[in-house]
Parts: sequence; structure tokens; C-alpha cells
Amino acid sequence: MDSTRYRVRVTSNVLQEIYEMKIMPPQARSLTAAILTIGSLVGGVNAATTVGFSNFTATTSVTPQAGFPISMINDGITGTASSLNGFASNSLGVISFSLNQDYNLSSFLLWNDIVVNNEGIDDFSLRFYDSSDLLITTSAATNYVGPVGQVAVREYIFPSSVMGVRRVELDVASGQLGTRIEIREVDFGVVPEPTSATLLGLGCLGLMLRRSRK
Repeated sequence: MDSTRYRVRVTSNVLQEIYEMKIMPPQARSLTAAILTIGSLVGGVNAATTVGFSNFTATTSVTPQAGFPISMINDGITGTASSLNGFASNSLGVISFSLNQDYNLSSFLLWNDIVVNNEGIDDFSLRFYDSSDLLITTSAATNYVGPVGQVAVREYIFPSSVMGVRRVELDVASGQLGTRIEIREVDFGVVPEPTSATLLGLGCLGLMLRRSRK
């Protein structure tokens, strides 16, 4: 994903800036150079970058259209081979996603529309809650717009990561055809964690910097 590559570049850039400041002893500079080299080869972060369809459940008070239950919104079917797969309703409203644990979220992934007939969601916003179901933050009202007649996934990258999220509400304000909702699938991007190798390298770097100050 483009957003994942961007986050990897940010991690590498921070180390690169420290390295170029030349404020560390030669040994630490050598280790930092090695970390940067390894990071460029293995990415520097764990590969898992989404919550995953099986790790959250969806509920809603919106009445689904017959044959298009809310469970189809995260059943893992994103392609168009089954052209009638997804959640559909003739009413606007809120869809709630309960995550199986706390996540640090970086984006929202939307597969809009079911039959690619301009019937997906249009204006929508998101609300994020913690494990105590307290509101963490909310996106500005209707600040996201669903693509028209879309097949491929659309990723909405948040201005800043939302930390410690246990539940997300998707508030649909309008559909491509008025009050009709059609969503093939949704998922959430997760802030990648550093790999064990990267953490070990940074720990060694910290010890070397500490020893150099003595």
C-alpha cells in the first residue's frame, strides 16, 4: 500500500536525519548506518497493516435490504465475481464496527457499491471510541466522499493516526442515489509496528549513545 511505504520512509528519514547531524560517536554512526541499510532491505516495519475482515464485527440499526445483510460488509469478498455481495439498504444511518482489540488506526478502506451502478455511499464521516466506549475523536461532518461506480478499494488516510481504537462508527449522510446505501466491504489501516530487528538495532544505538556520554 502506498501509505505503508510512506510510513516506512518516515521511519527511515528520522534515523537518516539523526545520522546526518553527526552528533554521535563513530561507533554509533556505524550502527545507525547498518540499521538504515537493513531497514531499506526489509522495510523496517511488520507486514500486517490492516485490522483484517475477521477481526471486527458490524452492526447497524439501519434495515438491510433482503439478501444483503450487514454481515456481508466484512466477509472478505472484495472482488466482482459475485456481483451481488455486500451490505445494502434503502435508508441512511450509522454502521458500527467493533474491533477485537485496541488498534492504532491510520486509514479507512472502502470498497464502495455492490453492482457498480453508482449506488454506493457518498458523504460520510467516522467516529472513534476507546475500550470504555468513550469518544476519542471524530472526523469533520461529511468530510469524506465515496467514489462513484467504484470497484477497487479506496483508502482514506487520516491526517494523524487515531490511537487505542476499539470501535468505529461510520455515519452515512448521503448515497450516490439519495438515501440508498451499498457497501461491498470495509477494513481499517493499522499503524505498523517496528520489526524486532529494527527495535534491537535502536536499543543497541541507545546504549552506545549512553556510554559515549559517560
